[in-house]
Amino acid sequence: MSVAVLQKDFERLAKKQRTARSSRNAKLDSLLEELERAKAEIEAQGDPMEEDGKEGKTDEGRERQQGGASQDVQSILENLEASYKSSDIGDTLAAEHKELNNIITKFGKAVDRAMPPELERAIKPVPVDDSLLNRVIVEHLLRSGRVRLAR
Repeated sequence: MSVAVLQKDFERLAKKQRTARSSRNAKLDSLLEELERAKAEIEAQGDPMEEDGKEGKTDEGRERQQGGASQDVQSILENLEASYKSSDIGDTLAAEHKELNNIITKFGKAVDRAMPPELERAIKPVPVDDSLLNRVIVEHLLRSGRVRLAR
């Protein structure tokens, strides 16, 4: 496998990464917009605790208003949940991530095939004294309780 093939594979990988990033960012931005919209709607409902201090409201009126506000908030949250489930953002992002990861893995394997490791260059031979090595082995056997084997 030549370097030109690796270059093509890398360009394909880079393109896939760019498209996955832009797609992911767009989906997350839309989710963020949905959350901000829901937050604004909930804040527009007003805080029922602030309404308690106003004059002229009976306890029944406050309870009715708080119940209505909590139902509105509940419906906003249900709409948000339905929107999230229908958009299927989580599954889509996971699938795109898996696909990108597969391409990265294949590229790594292609690099490994194209450039086999040269162990002779990476590891230099180290001279070892045989008598020193034998002594280390005997000491290890003695410490581990294998006296008979050490003799």
